[in-house]
Amino acid sequence: MVASEFPRRLYTKGGEPASDKSIGYYADDYRLVPALKSALQEDEWEEIYESPLGVFLKFHDLDFGWASRLVPQMVTFQIVCKQRYEIWSLIGTTPVWFSLHEFEEITGLNCGYVDDLAVTDLELSDDMRAFPELMGVDVESGPSTIEFIEVCSNCSSWSQDDRLRLGYLGIYAGFIVATRPSLSTNVNHARLVMDLEGFKDFPWGRIAFQHLIKSVKEKDLSKNIHIEGFVQALQVWVYYALPDFVAEFGEPLPNDPTPLMLAYKGSRGRKNVKANMLKQACIQCCVAKDLANMFPVWDDEEQDPDIVKIVNAIHDPHFKFSKNHWPLKVFWVHKSSRQKQERGAFPQMNQTAVIQASLVSDRICFLNSMFATVWRRDYNDFKNSEPNEDGSGKLLPHGAYSYYTGELPIYCQTKTTWAYEVDHLYSMLHIRGDHWVAIWVSFVTRHITIWDSHAGTKHASDAQIDEAVEPLAWRFPYTPFTHSRVPGTEIPQNIQSGDCRVYCLKYIECHALVLPFPPEKMAVEIFDEIGARGHDKLDATGLNVYDRKAYGIRI
Repeated sequence: MVASEFPRRLYTKGGEPASDKSIGYYADDYRLVPALKSALQEDEWEEIYESPLGVFLKFHDLDFGWASRLVPQMVTFQIVCKQRYEIWSLIGTTPVWFSLHEFEEITGLNCGYVDDLAVTDLELSDDMRAFPELMGVDVESGPSTIEFIEVCSNCSSWSQDDRLRLGYLGIYAGFIVATRPSLSTNVNHARLVMDLEGFKDFPWGRIAFQHLIKSVKEKDLSKNIHIEGFVQALQVWVYYALPDFVAEFGEPLPNDPTPLMLAYKGSRGRKNVKANMLKQACIQCCVAKDLANMFPVWDDEEQDPDIVKIVNAIHDPHFKFSKNHWPLKVFWVHKSSRQKQERGAFPQMNQTAVIQASLVSDRICFLNSMFATVWRRDYNDFKNSEPNEDGSGKLLPHGAYSYYTGELPIYCQTKTTWAYEVDHLYSMLHIRGDHWVAIWVSFVTRHITIWDSHAGTKHASDAQIDEAVEPLAWRFPYTPFTHSRVPGTEIPQNIQSGDCRVYCLKYIECHALVLPFPPEKMAVEIFDEIGARGHDKLDATGLNVYDRKAYGIRI
């Protein structure tokens, strides 16, 4: 196999996000377990402690040492993986896998497949209403970690079953999903606790892994971040993958306790983590399974062919990974010149090149902004359409196709399939009828980022942004992408109206080329690049969206 047959590195070696960034977390809130223990009778505590979910209480008792820079280092070693529920990282020349299989090995939780993981078909019974009312929380939303902590001091008169329900739900909120303590949990999952035996047997490992991996893939690794879910499993994953490393840095416990999350004390504040990780000779790629069972089953998940090649290589006893399989640099390829340039050193492009360039080696599409209008115009027809029997996209009015086929109008055709051959997409959206914003669609993290040059003034409300993004924000074909508008304090803003389209192009250019956003004069810079000298006041045909006012910009 040659390098081109494997996925590329996520970052050029040496160009990864700064190693001084750290990961914070919400799992194992220091107030929760003591509050639960004080609320339960001794036999009740023992019953939960020895249950399948009691592994989290045992983990709490370890006082595990969280290394805030170890996990960020591991995730910056990532290679591109289009599958939603797994991570691959490169240690030296050896790829290592974090999938549901590894999570199951680490936690020992039930990770089995169920048809309705979100429990959308659950019927609301009287008992399901009575228990949240007993807790004094909203019946229509799952209790938050803070609410569990508060309730623990007022449950002494409850029945034993209700106190057990409180204990199990506390573990669900504080470890399995582990969101910000003030946020509500999933109400459908919370209602399952009315059947105590069924609750213990539910595949919470699958829920916990799904929640964790989604949070990891959505984060910007160049910043200090907080991860939702049981993030400590990622640190144990590093220990699992690097047996020699853990002997020195992970403080393994004697007698090899199981599952793996109970086998280490962990450690804090270690320096030179990266160098020590990369010098490891003994590396475990993944949990050993036969080739037919290597990929965990997820609904609506198609296998990434590049990842399949890695798995096949791992199972080939005659194959050995080498540095030739993993180029140290990630290159951009300009479609017009076909000349390679290293990411971060690409020459400045003018506004036309930015919107039309297709950077082939990074599988990125820049769409003509007209397509955003076509996309929106056809959305009502489009969202209810079904593909043809042969799997091809259904032709809709105005020439738009079902976008998961990769067939686009001629003016923005790339001959590639989104989410499989295309990792990222840039375009512009028209808001309110008088304003443009730039968007970045990441098929890797399944998230849409909106850059708005008037975000600070809220010229367009959050509701108006939501309405405009809605046609783009649902998964191929049905599950929604998440989306967020970057605050005006984090990106350059334009004071006067009329420059928003130019700002959009500059946002896209800077982000695509991994360049910092200019702190000021963003519009002036791009006008200067194309030699613009303003408009004649009589030439206002293209400015009717701004009441035909001509804004002259002089350099």
